[in-house]
Amino acid sequence: MPVFNEPFQIGLSVCILVLAVAMCLTTWRLILGPTIPDRTVSLDQLSIQVVGMILLVSMLLNNSDIVDIAIVTAVLGFLGTFLLARFLERDGT
Repeated sequence: MPVFNEPFQIGLSVCILVLAVAMCLTTWRLILGPTIPDRTVSLDQLSIQVVGMILLVSMLLNNSDIVDIAIVTAVLGFLGTFLLARFLERDGT
């Protein structure tokens, strides 16, 4: 397993910080979203950001075992968005 040099680790830390800010803004949209489709899109975006955060932390910690958690999170996020979209399609609201 390679050990990353310091500039790469600083870059990863900056990416984690930017993604954390984006997650806060997405959560704000999830709470304030005026309609259910807005909230659905923000929930999907939040699940994608969580997967990105898990992968960045995995790279920072140099631990490839965490990638399995990211895969499961991505699948569950997709299924949740798909099921909510089907519900909204049937309900018509």
